[in-house]
Amino acid sequence: MTRARGRRWARALGVLALFVLAFWLTGCDPAVFWARRAPLRDIVSQLFPPDWSYLSAIVAPLLATLRMSVTGTALGVLLALILAPLCAANLPCPAPVRRILRFLVQVLRSFPALILALLATFLFGLGTFSGTVAITLFTLAVMTRMTYEDIETLTLAPYRALCAMGASPARAYARAVVPEIASGYLTNALYLLETNVRHSAILGYVGAGGIGLLLNEKISWREYGRVGAILVCLFVTVCCIEWLSHVLGRIIRGERSMPRGAKRAIWAAVLVCVVVCTAGIEAPDLAHTSKSVLAAMGTGLLHPDWSFFFGTGKDGLGWLLLETVGIALAGTGLGALLAAPLFGRPLAADQSIGRAERGLGAAQVTHDLGPDDEFLIGLHRIVAANAAHIGIKPFEQVPQHQVVVRFAGQCLP
Repeated sequence: MTRARGRRWARALGVLALFVLAFWLTGCDPAVFWARRAPLRDIVSQLFPPDWSYLSAIVAPLLATLRMSVTGTALGVLLALILAPLCAANLPCPAPVRRILRFLVQVLRSFPALILALLATFLFGLGTFSGTVAITLFTLAVMTRMTYEDIETLTLAPYRALCAMGASPARAYARAVVPEIASGYLTNALYLLETNVRHSAILGYVGAGGIGLLLNEKISWREYGRVGAILVCLFVTVCCIEWLSHVLGRIIRGERSMPRGAKRAIWAAVLVCVVVCTAGIEAPDLAHTSKSVLAAMGTGLLHPDWSFFFGTGKDGLGWLLLETVGIALAGTGLGALLAAPLFGRPLAADQSIGRAERGLGAAQVTHDLGPDDEFLIGLHRIVAANAAHIGIKPFEQVPQHQVVVRFAGQCLP
C-alpha cells in the first residue's frame, strides 16, 4: 500500500469514527426510524392529498414571506456593497476600523437567521418587520464577507490609476472596483435570495411573521391536510424563485444574449418588485419596547453568565455545543447514507464548492479532486450548513470572546 493510499484510508476511517461518535452522542438509532414507520406512514397519508380548501388562507402569509425575503435580501446586499470596501485589506481604511467591522461581520455570521429574528422581536415586536431585519442582517454579514474577499483578489490597478488622477476613493471604487466584482456579486445576491426564501419560511416560529407562523399552528393542531397544502405552496414558490434566479444568473454571466432594452426592462421590473415588497412590510410594533428591555438585553450581553459557559453538566454550554455538532454530523451521515443509492457518484464538487454556505468568497478549488476528496468536501459543506441552521458554524476559528450568552438571569418584560 502506498503512502498516499494509506493517508486516504486513514482519513476515511477518521471521518467514519466521527460519524459513529456523533450517532452515539445524540442517541440517533436508525432502527427507530423503521420501528416508527407506521406513525410516519399515517402522517404522510394525511399530508396528501392536501386540503386545497385552505388555499385562500395561505396566500397572504406566503406573500408576506416573499416580501420579507426580497426586502431583506435587497437591503442586505446594498449595505454589503457599501461596507465591503471598509473591510477589504487592499483598500484604504484605518486598520482599527477594519478589524472592528470584520469582527462585527463575524459575530453576525455566527448567528442563524432564526436567532436574529428572535432578538429582533424583542426590539421591534412581532410581525414581518422583525423578520425583515433578521434577513437583512444575515444577508449583510454573509454578503460583506464574500464581497470583501472578492475585492482582495483584484489587482486594483484601475482603482489606483483613478485615485492618481484625482478621483476620490469612493468614486474610484464605484468606477473601477464595482464593475470588476459585479458578476459574482449579483450571482451571490441571487443565491442568497433563494436561501432567504427558505429561511423566512420558518421565522414565523419565533413570531417574525410569514408563513412559518401558520405552519407551526397547523402542525401543533395536527391538521396535516392543511400542512400539506402549505408545504406544496412553499415548494412551488421556492421552485419559481430558483428558476427566476437561474434565468437572471445566465443573463448576468453573459450566457444568454439579450437586447440592451430587454435587459433594462428586466432590471426595472426587479427594482419595481423590490420597491413594492418594501412598501408592503408592516411597521414595527414598538409598544412593548422600552428602556428596561434594552437595558436588560445590554446587561445580559455585556455581563455573560459564565457559570453557564463553564458548566460541565449536560445543561452547560460546552455539552450543548458538542450536541449541536453531533446533530449536524449524525444528520449529515444519515442523509448521505440514504442518498448514496440514488446517485452514481456520492457528491459532485463544482467549481465554487458552496461559496455562500462556507463563506469563502473568491477562494475556489483549482486542483483535481478524486471521488473521495469530493465526498469529504461535500460532507464538510453540508455539515457546516446544517450546524449553522441549528446554532453554530463549525470548522471555523471563532474568537474566544465570541460566545453564546444568556440575559444574566434577567427576565424581559
